[in-house]
Amino acid sequence: MHAGDATIAPTSLLAEGGAPSILVVDDDTSIRRHLAVLLARAGGQVRVAASGEEALALLAAGPADLVFTDVEMPGISGLELLGRIRVGDPPPEVVVMTGHGLLDYAVRALKGQAIDFLSKPFESEQSVMAAFERALRHRTLLLENRRLQRSLAEANALLARQNLSLQDRLEDRTAELLRSMQRLAQLSLATVAALADAIEARDPYTGGHCHRVMFWSDIIGREMGLASEAEKLRYGALLHDVGKIGVPDHVLLKPGRLDGPEWEVMRSHVLIGERIVRAIPGMAETVGIVRHHHEMISGEGYPDRLSAEAIPICARIVGVVDAFDAMTTTRPYRVALPLEEAVRRLEEAKGWQFDPGVVDVFVSREIFRIRPTGPAHISVDEAAGTAAWAA
Repeated sequence: MHAGDATIAPTSLLAEGGAPSILVVDDDTSIRRHLAVLLARAGGQVRVAASGEEALALLAAGPADLVFTDVEMPGISGLELLGRIRVGDPPPEVVVMTGHGLLDYAVRALKGQAIDFLSKPFESEQSVMAAFERALRHRTLLLENRRLQRSLAEANALLARQNLSLQDRLEDRTAELLRSMQRLAQLSLATVAALADAIEARDPYTGGHCHRVMFWSDIIGREMGLASEAEKLRYGALLHDVGKIGVPDHVLLKPGRLDGPEWEVMRSHVLIGERIVRAIPGMAETVGIVRHHHEMISGEGYPDRLSAEAIPICARIVGVVDAFDAMTTTRPYRVALPLEEAVRRLEEAKGWQFDPGVVDVFVSREIFRIRPTGPAHISVDEAAGTAAWAA
């Protein structure tokens, strides 16, 4: 413990019905203190460490529910610490903290099963609290999931010993376990969606873009009878631009048209996005959407110059909706186009840039006039059926 830091509180694990035990690891005293105050105010029992070595010593003395750790530290780095503490049953949930532009660290942390990441300097106290709440929800559900698994094992053992019919009880507990696992999957998506929100936060002109693309893509998919692709389509649409986290600000936020070299940098976002979604458990099916949503029917798109049916249908849907939203959103170098003009351009480009069938569904059924209700940042579940007609 370092002089002036927050007092070490006794460990009280959620599993024992107490407040969450939190460990903050950062070699920067001001960040360490700031986080300790915020997380203690949120109800956590907070301990702090100035290094990876000190963190391991504190964890050996008492486990933690949540660990917030810096990546770049002398001695044991945050990534090495992540690998060493993501053991045990259950291991702590880890939120890594990285400086801007350290994309590789974020991807490696997600591969190492970190639950979330924060960019430093922190955008706001709200962003820290959002990461805390996501990690805490995931931890709570994980512990509940473990409790249900133990309960199922006990019920199975009782059935074997007594040879009694406990089928109804087992079915109820199995259904409860499945619901718990589904909630965990949704929280994993929420963590990834934070990446999409981080991109939109960097560009004030594209707020809500990923969520609108998800909303419209879901409606088109259902209209085209793609029920079996629904989950993949929604998740891939939400994450289609996640690779822009690796595009430098001077390119992403340039107040004018990009030159040739800048376009090459911007186009790399589909490859960066592919790397990110491959690193996230359960998101492998979205790779085709993230990588190929800028391909063209004519074969003139990128990154692989795929054409026609070789382009995954979900990527073709997202490509149409992505282009439409871009045309109808004001950018630094032009104002938004009227809906009718954007529709005319879609019609003009179908058959060589866009899939004719997708454009026809989007236009003929006037899906482009449907807008999400409520806040711009709707959930995946809300996108599956919540819509209102706009004038």
